[in-house]
Amino acid sequence: MSDTFNKSMTHLNKETTELRHDLLREVKRMDDSKEKELKFKDASMQVKSLIERMGALMDNFTSHVTQYVSRVQSDMRTLQGVCKTRSTTNDVNPKPTSCDDVDKSGVHTIYPYFKPSGLAVYCEIDQDKACLVIQRRKFGTVDFDRSWEEYKTGFGNLSGGFLARERVYLPSY
Repeated sequence: MSDTFNKSMTHLNKETTELRHDLLREVKRMDDSKEKELKFKDASMQVKSLIERMGALMDNFTSHVTQYVSRVQSDMRTLQGVCKTRSTTNDVNPKPTSCDDVDKSGVHTIYPYFKPSGLAVYCEIDQDKACLVIQRRKFGTVDFDRSWEEYKTGFGNLSGGFLARERVYLPSY
């Protein structure tokens, strides 16, 4: 993909450079002609200005696209490294990365890629559907009439009633 893109960008850059040179050469030929009327001279100056602007815009565009492609390629290499690390780690010592990877309801430690040290969670497995439980009332032993600060930090015990202690945020890309 990147080779095709690089070839296309190189071709686009070559074509616009040739076009710019052809237009400038034609304007110069028109300037050098015997007919030097004032309107014609003004028009040729405007054309020159537009051609230069087009060239600058094209150079800027090419630079931005090249930087973007470079970042995408770098991110892809990083992701490939993460995937390779995870697959070799999982082959040797499989660790669940989400509730989808556990086979029964209960407290589990999962190892999502954004928290490799592990995260204690309660997973509910019901009819082959896995859910990460963020709040559970069990036996009525935990009082949920709490302050906002307690809701923000979480409370209770994963084996009983609780509100998740750790926030599980998915990283943004």
